[in-house]
Amino acid sequence: MGFTATQDCPQCGAPIEMDETYHLLHCPYCDVKSYLFAPNYFRFVLPHKAPEKAIIYAPYLRFRGNIYFVEGFNLKHRVIDITNVGLELKYIPVSLGLRPQAMKMKYVTPETGGEFLKFTLKAKDILTRAAKMSSGTANDQIYHRAYIGETMSLIYLPLYVEKNYLFDAVLNRPMGKLSDIPENPGVGNRVGPRGPAKG
Repeated sequence: MGFTATQDCPQCGAPIEMDETYHLLHCPYCDVKSYLFAPNYFRFVLPHKAPEKAIIYAPYLRFRGNIYFVEGFNLKHRVIDITNVGLELKYIPVSLGLRPQAMKMKYVTPETGGEFLKFTLKAKDILTRAAKMSSGTANDQIYHRAYIGETMSLIYLPLYVEKNYLFDAVLNRPMGKLSDIPENPGVGNRVGPRGPAKG
């Protein structure tokens, strides 16, 4: 399933809803067209319910597309649609589940407040694990894999720390005790200008 994201028109400021795969922003109010692009991945944030908190964003790799693989003498393929955590951090979920489809996402921009944890896992490793799970085949029986993605992006889960606990800022619920989390898991890596640029 795809999801929608909101982006303000650079001309008049009106909020515009877009499909995650659209890169052409067409404002229905002022009729201005803008092209969105990003150097590596498009980046999105889930909305949170903790406006007064110091938000920390944890990255998730979003991939939707096809995996083709050669098994024996057969060419097979699977369609996969995943969000997988992009760093090793205790207590946060491995997947975002249905949140990206159920909630209105926003593009990360230089004005997005908060600290962003660094995406430290390799995208290829995440996709390889997803391929193994979807194919149900032992690794030594696969001779080649190819990934054709309809979309690949980063989605950030908002978190915050309060009274020595890590909280999910979407639900305002504690996830785990901070003393059990390793120090400095990459906090302080600002996304800033890596949000979508408009041309």
